[in-house]
Amino acid sequence: MDQTASKLPAMPRDLRVLHAIVLTQGTLVLFVAAQRFAKLASVGLYRPYPLPHAKPLDFDSQSVEMDAGAHVHAIHLHGYFPTQPQLSLAITADSGRKATFHTACRHHEASSQPELEQLSRNFGKLLTPLLERAAKRRASPVDFRATAISDTNAPKIEGEILSVKGSLICGWAWCPDQQERSFEIEILEAGKVVARGRADKYCESLRRRGIGDGGYLFEIELPQTMLQNGLKHTLTVYMPEAKQFLGSKLGLEPEYSGPERNTA
Repeated sequence: MDQTASKLPAMPRDLRVLHAIVLTQGTLVLFVAAQRFAKLASVGLYRPYPLPHAKPLDFDSQSVEMDAGAHVHAIHLHGYFPTQPQLSLAITADSGRKATFHTACRHHEASSQPELEQLSRNFGKLLTPLLERAAKRRASPVDFRATAISDTNAPKIEGEILSVKGSLICGWAWCPDQQERSFEIEILEAGKVVARGRADKYCESLRRRGIGDGGYLFEIELPQTMLQNGLKHTLTVYMPEAKQFLGSKLGLEPEYSGPERNTA
């Protein structure tokens, strides 16, 4: 018998794990708990040796109340990627109540697409705001499987970033299934919006490429202070209505502010 497993406390009767899956941003855990765990104060990684203890984890949570006062909780463990298929967590409620539970944990690549779609249908409204906050916090593209979990009804966007010239970011974005629609574009730095625009400008080259009527271009001007503060900025392009990122991270170099260069 595994000695580590034998030291784990029994699962509480008023707590049931529904799912645990490793995504590109961290680990997602879904469980049902009694009323006394309605609000979570802390989540930690439980270790039974050398003495039982919990290592605090950075987490975000979302919950919904069910019948009889029970709550379904979704917690996202930011940047935590378990190396073992068994996950043991210790939770503490605002009331001071504590519980420890353990569950099998799978990587999203080991989960079938139908399984992920079923998870989305059952818990989409609970998971959407949680995963959207996680994506903005990390300010990096979300794996398509994680996007599928967060909202299967989100429009499927195609697009690209064409250029970054000075403070101007240019690109295009459209949904082939909703060609009459234009999408808001946000430029993020460390998860915070620094500029906004809309992909609704006409571009003849897009029309020639078969991108609808060509009216899906965006040109977004960044604040001049971002070029003049002498700092390098890492930016991402995000579409809040579609809940997805466009392209990869962008590096914005500061303008040269030293002595005038000799170009002779």
